Amino acid sequence: MKNTFLTLLSGIPRNNAIDVGMFDNASSSFRRYRDRVDLYADQAGEMDSVTEKLQELFEAREDAFRQAQTDAGGNITRKEFLNTLRPMVILITDAVFVVDTMSMMNQTTLAKLIENGGRVGIYFILGAVFGAIDRKYDDIITIMKKQKVGVLIGRITDQNILEVINRPYREQNLLPYEAYFIKHGKAEKIKIAAPYQKREEVNVSV
Repeated sequence: MKNTFLTLLSGIPRNNAIDVGMFDNASSSFRRYRDRVDLYADQAGEMDSVTEKLQELFEAREDAFRQAQTDAGGNITRKEFLNTLRPMVILITDAVFVVDTMSMMNQTTLAKLIENGGRVGIYFILGAVFGAIDRKYDDIITIMKKQKVGVLIGRITDQNILEVINRPYREQNLLPYEAYFIKHGKAEKIKIAAPYQKREEVNVSV
């Protein structure tokens, strides 16, 4: 899971078309990317602050959509409005850590943003270890369990959160960098790209 987020983060400097926010994990594993993202949090106060900023952005964009509808006499769709916005992608690298760290009030706010943010171009990519969320029912985890699209790094038979209709018969363990992309019940095996590393960051002998 960590490598998957590293792969996403390594591509951020080459994509100027989006804004990115990140909630780090308990070990602050992604702190070195802090200067590459627009919003960053790895402590309770920062998480609450980022959530409040996202809520303000959500409300401002909802107001802007209503104004755009008024200006266009109702002849603008939400999809057309979204095309005028700069997307914001929020990476939550460990949902359980966020739940255990944030205030309850802002957890509820964040859960609503996860559920409705896509209406105004705010999108969330959430990560969690299955065993850690299986018996949790906090607002954020409950929203996660409702998701119909996700990447599963592990066997389908070892989890029951992402529903899969075409379950493989006698499923084998995945090979390194293999995963399943699951969308509305259909699972497809994929390869996850290894995180990009500069040559000097890799211990190799030639």
